[in-house]
Amino acid sequence: MIRLASDRAPLTAPRLVVPAYFRPDTRSDDWQLLAKHAQQVRLVILNLANGPGARPDPAYHSALSRLREAGVAVAGYVDTNYGRRPAVEALADLDLFLQWYAVSGVCFDRVSVTAEHLGYYAALSRDARRAGARVRR
Repeated sequence: MIRLASDRAPLTAPRLVVPAYFRPDTRSDDWQLLAKHAQQVRLVILNLANGPGARPDPAYHSALSRLREAGVAVAGYVDTNYGRRPAVEALADLDLFLQWYAVSGVCFDRVSVTAEHLGYYAALSRDARRAGARVRR
């Protein structure tokens, strides 16, 4: 049976955005579960150490490969410190995620809630796309 919204449009099943702030070498079952239920997962946010960490961590490679094979998009976690972090630093974190973990997108976190930083985030988003951050719908 197809469920309909009040305007009679078909409802689709919600897909989850999962903050994966847990290690695959200590929680491997959780990573396998994400891949197993890929149809229900919209995006996994990868956060190693409030960013990409100091060096590539090989513990993540097989778990991320399984997610990619299952069709799950992965975004790297990048802190913006409410618009106060220099964009070059935020983009450097994204670049490490792209190089080390082949993420498909970025999750900018700790974002400003005021309009004064709108230009900062517009430029950051533009530069992230130029760097290769893309997430499918």
